[in-house]
Amino acid sequence: LPGLTVNGLVGFHYLDLREQLGLQFSLDDHVFDVQQQISSSFNTRDQFYGGQVGARMEYERGPWQVNAAFKLALGGTHQTASIQGQTIQTGAGANLIGTLPGGIFTQPSNIGRQNDNPFTVVPQMQLQLQRQLFGGFSVYAGYDALYWSSVVRPGNVIDRSVNLSQQFGGTLVGTAAPLPRMEPSGFWAQGVRFGLLWKF
Repeated sequence: LPGLTVNGLVGFHYLDLREQLGLQFSLDDHVFDVQQQISSSFNTRDQFYGGQVGARMEYERGPWQVNAAFKLALGGTHQTASIQGQTIQTGAGANLIGTLPGGIFTQPSNIGRQNDNPFTVVPQMQLQLQRQLFGGFSVYAGYDALYWSSVVRPGNVIDRSVNLSQQFGGTLVGTAAPLPRMEPSGFWAQGVRFGLLWKF
């Protein structure tokens, strides 16, 4: 087809996604004179390493130009989830004073770090339409989309079942909860581009 150019792509693909969710509460009991500063954090990181193949197409017709790229990466994702929580308790009415383990949805039963390394697939698409104007100027609009088949995110590591017997350093009585969770989900990233290009 006149005006059409197609090139193959082979390479290495790396992705790095870091997210954090923090919860903080302050409680002040004036009756019993107890003050609490409660904090919890859920941190996740996903690192993809894999090989990539694809194709890039460019088509020109008159003042118009269409560019498209399709890529597929296969490899592994190193997933890490870190859960931390503490309660700072003060006041004359407090049974224990100081920094104690556990916060909201964080207890000794799930505080710590978890890792996993699942096989993942990352397809990616890029489209761009360009129109030549005058004097080397062009305008363009583009669309990008990427899908990551398995990532761990902060909301997916929270166990909403809580056994408060282990709060403030207490001994666990009954079923351990909350528990560490590593429930992956798919991740979409999309974007649009508009711009003015000048070639000289």
